[in-house]
Amino acid sequence: MFISELRPEDQLLICIARRDLDESTVQSISGLLNRDAFDWEYVLASATSHGVAALLAHHLQSITSEVVPRSVLLQLQIENQQNSERCLWLAGELAKLAAAMQQAEIPSIPFKGPTLAITAYRDLGLRQFTDLDLFVHTRDVARAKGVLAKHGFKPVRNLSSAREAAFLRFDNACAFDNDRDVLLDLHWRFSPVHSSLPLETDDFWQRLERVNIGKQALFALSAEDLLLVLCCHGFTHQWERLIWVCDVATIIGQRKNLDWNYLFRKAKRLGVLRIVLVGLMLAGELGAS
Repeated sequence: MFISELRPEDQLLICIARRDLDESTVQSISGLLNRDAFDWEYVLASATSHGVAALLAHHLQSITSEVVPRSVLLQLQIENQQNSERCLWLAGELAKLAAAMQQAEIPSIPFKGPTLAITAYRDLGLRQFTDLDLFVHTRDVARAKGVLAKHGFKPVRNLSSAREAAFLRFDNACAFDNDRDVLLDLHWRFSPVHSSLPLETDDFWQRLERVNIGKQALFALSAEDLLLVLCCHGFTHQWERLIWVCDVATIIGQRKNLDWNYLFRKAKRLGVLRIVLVGLMLAGELGAS
């Protein structure tokens, strides 16, 4: 389906699903906003569903347009402020947990969430997230659970020892929460065994990049490895959310020195080259530069 065949509200969401707007996109947005009978209720609900409400608020506030109802701008402003405050708070929680893992000498990789917001969007408030994700070696899962328990986290599901062993063998993550409504997924794989996407390789750990959250230095996936993981994640969920395509497009746009040879070589070796190419094609359609 061509973008011109979509309803104007969906075209607007596609236009704002990026970190920065060029002049052509600004003009397209202005043209869309000047149409009659614009369904703002649909726009707000869809933006939330697709995870781009923060980007919608950011871009609409930067574009002077009298056709955007004041009530819509006010609602976006309030929700954006709340989102920014929660994202900042969750980033602080992640920094504390990462420091605790370091003290326990448990290698861990925070991915998605705050580190993605900082490395791709350069702003914690522009990438909405509601939970945290930590990746550890399979051998360190039990010790990592102990660290989480000391910080008030409990498994969302209570499993018997036999079920937990099977879970560790076949699944990829376990959800934890605490009494402050922080949800954290502890990963030992990037996808379940049944998905047949074995992405965990030693060179992930050898290519980590430093990310600073406040005064805490964390080590996140390299841009190339993150692209590979994000493309496979989008594939397993049928790319049903616009923000997942936006993530890929934004990383490509921000990182001009990507090692494409490494990315394609590794994707081919892992058997996910076509999956990665689909993700890159979608990002290109969205406007990655």
